[in-house]
Amino acid sequence: MKIQNRSVSSPSFGRFTKIKGSHSHLQKFKSELREEFDEILLLLVKKDKKKSFLYVMSGKHLDRFLDLTKTVYFRDLRTNLEFYMPFKIKNIKLKTAQEKLKNKKLKV
Repeated sequence: MKIQNRSVSSPSFGRFTKIKGSHSHLQKFKSELREEFDEILLLLVKKDKKKSFLYVMSGKHLDRFLDLTKTVYFRDLRTNLEFYMPFKIKNIKLKTAQEKLKNKKLKV
């Protein structure tokens, strides 16, 4: 009888993450993440012409976000997400996130 070990994926960059970059690059990366992972929430927020943020949430952070949608207007929540969320956010650059996804080290 042969037993095979299977690895269980665990988060490598956190469950509440903000990725910084240009809007077009983040939009492309968002579609790549959507293909790779099922149980995550991705919010792309455009601050100005050159700066955008992609928020990635899963697990208890996603549950808390859904609870906040019942009490806070979605527009306010989306534009001021860091103010309303009680958790500390982890910042990561787009290039780093792309490398982790390419090397299969990015797990949500």
